[in-house]
Amino acid sequence: LAEEGLDVGPLRRIHSLTKGKLEAGELEGAGELLRRFEIAHRNLIKKKYSNKIEELQRRLEERAGYFASQGVDVETEDLSGLMDSIKKELEEGDVKRVGGLIEEFERRLASFERDAYNMLYQRRMIPIINGIKSLEERGVDVSRLRGHLESVKELFMGGDYSGWERESLQLERNVQAYEANYLLNRLREAVVKLGEVGGPQGVYTQKYNEAVGAYREGSFAAVIEMCESTLKETERLYEEHSYRRLKESLLELITRGEQLGVSTEPYRETLSRSDELFTEGGGVEAKRILEESIETLRAEVEVAESLRKRVEELSGELNEIWNQLLPMARKGYPTSEVSRKVQKARELLKEMKVDEAAELVEKIRRDIERLSKGPTKEVREEVAEEGELETLRAKELSIIISQIRDRITKMKALGIDTSKYQSDLLLMLQTFKRGELDRAVEQGRRCLSNIKKELGE
Repeated sequence: LAEEGLDVGPLRRIHSLTKGKLEAGELEGAGELLRRFEIAHRNLIKKKYSNKIEELQRRLEERAGYFASQGVDVETEDLSGLMDSIKKELEEGDVKRVGGLIEEFERRLASFERDAYNMLYQRRMIPIINGIKSLEERGVDVSRLRGHLESVKELFMGGDYSGWERESLQLERNVQAYEANYLLNRLREAVVKLGEVGGPQGVYTQKYNEAVGAYREGSFAAVIEMCESTLKETERLYEEHSYRRLKESLLELITRGEQLGVSTEPYRETLSRSDELFTEGGGVEAKRILEESIETLRAEVEVAESLRKRVEELSGELNEIWNQLLPMARKGYPTSEVSRKVQKARELLKEMKVDEAAELVEKIRRDIERLSKGPTKEVREEVAEEGELETLRAKELSIIISQIRDRITKMKALGIDTSKYQSDLLLMLQTFKRGELDRAVEQGRRCLSNIKKELGE
């Protein structure tokens, strides 16, 4: 008892007096002192247990309160009931039984703490582990976090709960710092992208700067919240403005195409369809069909512009040829057939049959070269014969393109996916643009055949 810090002085004095009485043969006096000794001893033991009970009661309340504050659902009814039994036994029962009950309480309290820590481990560590995994999946280097994670696990497995609590809280904060840094980078990129599509960049640059300030102050949770909410706004605005940009690009191409005589009705239908999709929340699909239409129409416009340029060049050549023919006619050269071909070439150009016109211009040049030899009978016959040879390839390609476009419009109205055929049409136009007329005709025939099969024609 003395080793436990209790005052055993009164017991020592009673013991000394009792010993004296016994030596003096005063048995009655010694008996009374022994009764007093037993009472004092019992009270001292009760005090000892009372101190222990208070300590255990305080420990239970502190632990239960702490675990509850951490979101761990703890049950203390059994322990509280056992504590009540110990107190009752101490006051009314056999003091000797109290020691055993206290040992049982300590065993149960230790078990309670282990179970609660296991639940706290799950509650705290699972979000940390998931957070590290999420960062890693997004391309963040988490090697240092993983090293820290392993050391934290070792502390827990070794039963060093206080060390585990300290380090797990630090690890949790470090994961937050990594997440905040990642989101800051994303927000910076989002603000830049928003500016690139003409969005309101200024206000979000300010929000980004505010988040950076919070990061420097170590308010990582606040940074995460700020970035996530701002990212939602910037991403929504980016979708709206990037969609608007695509619409503007397609409208610009439609205007250019109409000026060049390109059929743009399917692309105006695409604009209407994309608006419907975007309004219904299908922004990704709306942008996809706009991008496809932009690519296809741009190719058609480029072809049309190339054709117009070629028409202008050929028209200039025909004017030069005509200027050559006039003096030759005055000298009696047989220019009537060549003049007819010049007129025919001009008609072909008006009909945008550029390849046919180009071939005819080439023949006209050869005619001019032969005519320059003189107005002989052989020259007149040769020129007339070549004037009857006309190619049908360009005419066929023009018809094929028209039929493909008509059927694509029909398929869209039926809800059939036309992306493959639009790609085939684009490829054919690009082949034609390179001057590979025969190959373009073959591609067109194949595309038209596939469309007819799908439509059951």
